[in-house]
Amino acid sequence: MIVGIDPGPGSSAFVRYDDAENRVVLSWYGSNDDVVRLLSSDDQTVAIERVCCYGLAVGATTLRTAEAVGRFWQRAADLRCEVKLPTRPEICRMLCGLNAKKPQVRARLIELHGGVGAVGVKKKPGPLYGVTSHCWDALAAACWVQP
Repeated sequence: MIVGIDPGPGSSAFVRYDDAENRVVLSWYGSNDDVVRLLSSDDQTVAIERVCCYGLAVGATTLRTAEAVGRFWQRAADLRCEVKLPTRPEICRMLCGLNAKKPQVRARLIELHGGVGAVGVKKKPGPLYGVTSHCWDALAAACWVQP
């Protein structure tokens, strides 16, 4: 299993991805405390989107996000998971070949998982069923581990 995390200052997106079956097992968005609790020793690799410098001044929310990254990293290391820390530009370049925006990354993830039916519906869920909002960014981090 691969976990992808899109960190935030108070809440983060968490995706558990079955790399053997190429499907999302859990897609969740909530408090950072809950993300720490969701991490498991069954998770082989944890990919946490790392805060990077764009040459601009940063504020308190960016610093709190960086602290959250450290918390998740420490918890994953304590569980003996392999930890990867890709930046957003690295994820975008690997998936799309350029510094893509969120809609292009989402479209590429859907394409990689079978196209239009990849998300599916409740009666016929696809491999990406349940992925919404920030969880697309967490899924992108998880898929970055396995190009």
